[in-house]
Amino acid sequence: MPKEQLTIEDTNEVETLKSENQELKEQKKYDNERIEVLDRFIKYVNDKGYIDFKGYKEDFGLMQAMANYSESKNVNVEKN
Repeated sequence: MPKEQLTIEDTNEVETLKSENQELKEQKKYDNERIEVLDRFIKYVNDKGYIDFKGYKEDFGLMQAMANYSESKNVNVEKN
């Protein structure tokens, strides 16, 4: 459909979809960053579920990354 034939309602819907798409992209980026941090943490957990706290405490970068991702930092997407 040529752009000239779009109605105001169509234009508003396109803008809403663009906004929702941007929010989803931001949520995906946030989720991927959290997964990366979790993957880094998992290397300190053995197969019996015990955590190597000594190794974890020495990984200051991971500790900082984990501190930066609190639940309150979640992007504007509702949880199910």
